[in-house]
Amino acid sequence: MGNAWVFPGQGSQKQGMAAGLTEHPLGKERFALASELLGRDLAAICAGEASGELSDLNDTRNTQPALFVVESCLVDLLHEQGRQAELLAGHSLGELVALYAGGVFDARTGIELVIRRSQLMAAAGGGAMTAVMGFDRSALEDAVANTADVVIANDNSDAQVVLSGSQEGVDAVVAAVTCKRAVPLAVSGAFHSPFMAEPAAAFAEQLDGLSFADSRVPVLSNTDPTPCTDGAQLKQRLRAQMTTGVRWRETMQALAAEGISTTVEVGPGAVLSGLIKRSLKGVTPAQINGPGSLGQAGDGQLRPGALAASKPHLPGGEVGLRHADLSPVPARPLPRHGAGAPQRTSGGGGQPRLASGSTAAGPCPAAAGELHGQGRAVQNPCDWPVDHGHGGLPGEPRRQ
Repeated sequence: MGNAWVFPGQGSQKQGMAAGLTEHPLGKERFALASELLGRDLAAICAGEASGELSDLNDTRNTQPALFVVESCLVDLLHEQGRQAELLAGHSLGELVALYAGGVFDARTGIELVIRRSQLMAAAGGGAMTAVMGFDRSALEDAVANTADVVIANDNSDAQVVLSGSQEGVDAVVAAVTCKRAVPLAVSGAFHSPFMAEPAAAFAEQLDGLSFADSRVPVLSNTDPTPCTDGAQLKQRLRAQMTTGVRWRETMQALAAEGISTTVEVGPGAVLSGLIKRSLKGVTPAQINGPGSLGQAGDGQLRPGALAASKPHLPGGEVGLRHADLSPVPARPLPRHGAGAPQRTSGGGGQPRLASGSTAAGPCPAAAGELHGQGRAVQNPCDWPVDHGHGGLPGEPRRQ
């Protein structure tokens, strides 16, 4: 039974998430490169110390590069300690980190891709997205199939999806389905839908000029969650990501089918760990979200890291959503193979920006309200109370 590394996307960001990395030589170099390419101080933006135009971490044009830099640095630190995954997967933006972790492209290429992606998505306009929870799947799929200009953008779990498309199409599906809750998301466009065809074409032009190496580790892509190492195929899957749905429910099923017993969420928060914990029996989620979670390079020990208990949230592709009506899952220790149990600290603040129209259980009326994000991403804590601690990552073979 092996371990998989999973990488969260937009919505998991929080101020201070780069703490410890910006002081590390690798982190200093990576943030300096990103800041040069971006034209602004990304480390200061992550720390909440930037000012002026485009200084907000929650601006999509900052959020996506910041998450890529943080998560890619953690990947490199894991590799420095001789750690490897048997499968890689990322949610939306996180897929690019998964490709980097597999050696498909280098850090500079990854940062350039993410910067371009963030600019295109921030400029996208038109359409709407709504998160739907607690529904009959067949009824929802039928409603989507029979309604024009709407798709399931993010199939996050059996009980959580995000609809994307025209305002009229999204409203029609929500009105036709009985669900526990429907929440319109404050976004600037209908992400992961055919409405993104124009920015997707522009992103594809940049991809066309790049050569993707074969991945050292199989990757489960958002558009096709089957294990793949072929660089050309992985690039083709990424080309389709902007206009097709994030098939995270099927990704989790693939993890189980491949015999994964432990997932390690690499990045801030525990969004994906929460979904995995609720969806996969026998799979244990853990998190690495800062240098403190890793220990000293090469000593094989995990240190107390910035792992926190908080309320779960639903990843919305390029937006996040806190569920105020859900309670945290009680902490459960992960398998121990040594001493030390890292404790989790605060997950950070920030309220999600939701449009009006959240509904309780029962028929889900078409929700009204402003859905303009001006390229801004939702910030919210998304940690689940899971702790771990031993002489290596959970699920790893013990090193001799």
